[in-house]
Amino acid sequence: AGGIAAACSNPLDVIKTRLQTQVRSDGRPEFTGPIDCVRQLVKRDGFGGFLKGLSARVIYQAPGAAFCWVAYEYVKHVLKSPYFGDYFL
Repeated sequence: AGGIAAACSNPLDVIKTRLQTQVRSDGRPEFTGPIDCVRQLVKRDGFGGFLKGLSARVIYQAPGAAFCWVAYEYVKHVLKSPYFGDYFL
């Protein structure tokens, strides 16, 4: 699930990263805003430009999401044990 979420939100992450790292030699910003960033990205790289960095982002996010899910399930199991009783859950 973490990998799917990372893949779905990757286009927004590409736009955010481009806006945060825009630098030109004359000191002016490259983009006037997010919409301009989208227009220039599509013009320059096509719609495939929104997929740049996708594999790295999925590889980074998926294990973390899986670890969080496993930790949640483990803690839930521990809190349901007879030691804790029904006090917590």
